[in-house]
Amino acid sequence: MKTIELEIEGKKYTVDEFTVGQLEILHTLLGSFEDGDVKGYWNYQVSVVSTALLPTYPEMKPEKIRTMRIGDIQSMKIIVQRIMGFSGLVMQINSGDPQPGEAQP
Repeated sequence: MKTIELEIEGKKYTVDEFTVGQLEILHTLLGSFEDGDVKGYWNYQVSVVSTALLPTYPEMKPEKIRTMRIGDIQSMKIIVQRIMGFSGLVMQINSGDPQPGEAQP
């Protein structure tokens, strides 16, 4: 089984391969907000992280995600990009630099 590891608030979380239901939710989240819709944008970000973590970490409901200290908006974007790239629904960023929560070579 393929997995990715995310680090949030200094704790490591493992995301297992997605179920069909998780992929369906993630796919429907794509395009769920329009440019300039800040609330929709954040609902998308929080929902992606919650959808990925909830099966293994039942406490990771959207309300919990919203209380976590992520640092800055770029860190949240990277986490969401890694999750969506892992899902295969969007192209994963392929830079030479390790992403947060990624093992160093």
